[in-house]
Amino acid sequence: MTPNFSGSAALDWIRRLLGRLRREDRGPIVGSAVVDFDRDGLILLPSADTKLDYLAGFWRWVELLAADDYAGAIVSLHWPRETRWTPEGLKKQITTFFGGDRPWSVVVPNERLIGVLNDLAQFEPLDREGVGWFMAHIPLTTEPSNPKDDALP
Repeated sequence: MTPNFSGSAALDWIRRLLGRLRREDRGPIVGSAVVDFDRDGLILLPSADTKLDYLAGFWRWVELLAADDYAGAIVSLHWPRETRWTPEGLKKQITTFFGGDRPWSVVVPNERLIGVLNDLAQFEPLDREGVGWFMAHIPLTTEPSNPKDDALP
């Protein structure tokens, strides 16, 4: 069954799915659970290379950012080489990207906006050389006290 991957319903579906999956590590960046974490905090994706799996991992990563856990967000990604990112540097890069007088904050938005961001996300599966990519917009607002507001800032 393929879910309608939009909004909080999608996040609830992911959480229910995780509850039914058995956790087993298969290496440094893969695992049997869609958005499980390994013992070092790395987000594990299944061996299947699908946009839905990457979206699930992306929203788990956004939850870390929205909780102001930039250190956890850095640790949760696989870096082929040592990274120079610091929690403070990552936060500054993300929250000042659009500029302006008011500070920006990462949020988990409402169901409709999650659906819009999911639709805009771009994905290219791994090719024969093992190269693929995923790109999605990080949801930001200047109104963090009202993250479910439907108006895009």
